[in-house]
Amino acid sequence: MKYLVTSKIKDVFYMLPDEQRMVIMGAAMTYTEKLRKEGKLSEIHVMPGWGKTVFFLEVESDEEASRLSLESPLYNYSDIEAYGLVEWDTWKKQLDRAYQQLAAKK
Repeated sequence: MKYLVTSKIKDVFYMLPDEQRMVIMGAAMTYTEKLRKEGKLSEIHVMPGWGKTVFFLEVESDEEASRLSLESPLYNYSDIEAYGLVEWDTWKKQLDRAYQQLAAKK
């Protein structure tokens, strides 16, 4: 399963003491690199002016996606949106099948 994920750090993160923010951010960078090396994160981008990070998450199940999100050191300090994606060929095949079924009913 592939997800398009956006993440934005909440203002509350910046209210933490500097030392605590540095520890959390360091842990988040380590966690991100671990997921990249495992092939679970790809195409990580920053959206300048929006304060968001965008990336693709590729996992075996929605349970794994949820678990990885919850394990992130920044989870409690981020607004996260995840969108499940369908490969183009899969979508096209289903669309063709739906049109064929519709045509057969006429």
